[in-house]
This record gives sequence, structure tokens and C-alpha cells, in this order.
Amino acid sequence: MPALTDLFSIGYNAYKAFNTVSNQPSSTNFRGLEVKGSSTFKGAKPSPLSNFNLAIDQTPGRLRGYARGWGQADMESQHQVMNLIAQHSSLLSSEDQALLLGIARLESGFNPDAAALKTSASGVFQLVKRTASSLGLSQDKVFDAEENILAGIELFEENKALVSRRFPKLSGNERAVMLYALHHDGPSLSYGGVAIARSQLLPFLDDFREATKAL
Repeated sequence: MPALTDLFSIGYNAYKAFNTVSNQPSSTNFRGLEVKGSSTFKGAKPSPLSNFNLAIDQTPGRLRGYARGWGQADMESQHQVMNLIAQHSSLLSSEDQALLLGIARLESGFNPDAAALKTSASGVFQLVKRTASSLGLSQDKVFDAEENILAGIELFEENKALVSRRFPKLSGNERAVMLYALHHDGPSLSYGGVAIARSQLLPFLDDFREATKAL
């Protein structure tokens, strides 16, 4: 098995094969960490890039949200999303697992069917079409919770490598801020991700750190 720091270079499908984990944590590890969905999307007009108005797949047994907005998934679905993130990042440190959970909270509120209004950002990790494509995630799979999570973890690995090269002295909360900023902004860091991380990620990050330490 290749080192995790090298996984980003071998592609999404290979990463998925290497990252299969049999032991899933109990959803009780994440009890109390779910979010209350926003209702501010009613009547909003999506841009042509958005997947917001796509019908949600109602296939029985599918892990899904009840609407496209942030946090608009029931408690059990949110717990399942958190479990999948923890399961597929089990080879990472508890700190990195906490960061992935915090990013997913901030991006989608653990709603696997979340879609942005103004961009093509979709799914648990709100991957825009171009990023999803670069990770090997097709648009017909972008709302598949597990597929989106695996792609999001691969992107996280890429961003970790970038932080190590560009900001090698960062640690703790400052490293967390930069990793979210790269997820949100991309390498340009020009879309406000740092400020968003400071105001909307850090206040909740310690809760996820406590949860992942117990996994």
C-alpha cells in the first residue's frame, strides 16, 4: 500500500480501492454533532451552473437529504454521513478526521444532496464540477454520499501536500484554517476561505476533535 501522502497522485479509483475499511464507528460517536437545516432557500433563484433544482433521487435505501439546502437531511442521515467520513479516513490522524468532519459540516451540513445556489458545488464536500472531474467523480455520482466523500478525502490529501510545501510551519488551528481555505478557494486562496474558516469552522472544530479521539 502506498503512503497516504502519495495517494493523491494515483487517482480517485485507486484511492478508493486502497481506502476500503471494514470497521465502521458507531453513530453514537457523533450524537449531538448534527446540525439543524436552514430554511432560507425557499424562493431562491439558482444560477444556470447550479444543481439546486435537480430532483432528489428517491431510490429506497439511498442515503439522501430531504432538500438541497445546507443541513437539510434528517439526524440519522447526518450520522451516516459522519460515519462514512470517519470510516474512509480511518488511516488518517484523528486531527485530520476532525478537519474532514468540520469541512463537511461547513460545506453541506452533512446533507449528501446539498447543492449551492450560485455554483455547481454539490454533495457532502460541495465539489464544483471542475474539481469533481479532476478527481474522477462524474456528475451522475456527485450526489452519491460515499463517492463524494471519497473524492473529498482525496482532495484533502492533495491540499495537505500543498500546505506542507507552501506553509510547512503551520500547525493546529492555523493549519486547519489553511486546509479549509484551500478546499473552498483552491490554490489561489482568493475567495475568502480563510475568513470563513476562522468564523465558521474553528468554533466547532474542538467538538469533532473530541469525537475522533474516541474512534
